[in-house]
Amino acid sequence: MKLQFCKSYLSYENQIKLLTKRGLKIKDMDYTLKQLSNINYYRLSAYFYPFFEKKDIFKQNTSFEQIIQLYLFDKELRFLLFFAIEKIEVYIRTQMTRVISETNGVFGYTDRSIFHEKKLHTNLLRTIKA
Repeated sequence: MKLQFCKSYLSYENQIKLLTKRGLKIKDMDYTLKQLSNINYYRLSAYFYPFFEKKDIFKQNTSFEQIIQLYLFDKELRFLLFFAIEKIEVYIRTQMTRVISETNGVFGYTDRSIFHEKKLHTNLLRTIKA
């Protein structure tokens, strides 16, 4: 069964009209146009949901700026989490490398017998060669 997509293109101005029709307060038209052109309506649409009173109707006095603030908070949180995860990943890889090198020499990672999962060893070597 072929899915039908029935939404048509909306200019930034028409996106704003749709949002205001749904009850969203637009305080600064230039700011709103800039944000929609930089972020994208459909990316922002996920951040609309906490502000809906019912489907596609915003709670009274909800502003575009509130949605942008939620988007920016989420963006910053995501950045902080990825930063923390990256530090943990580097630490774990460093410790694994140290332990393997101490016990099996600097090329210990090439010794298939120290791996419980042979497929992991194969994947590791493939990744290193890539």
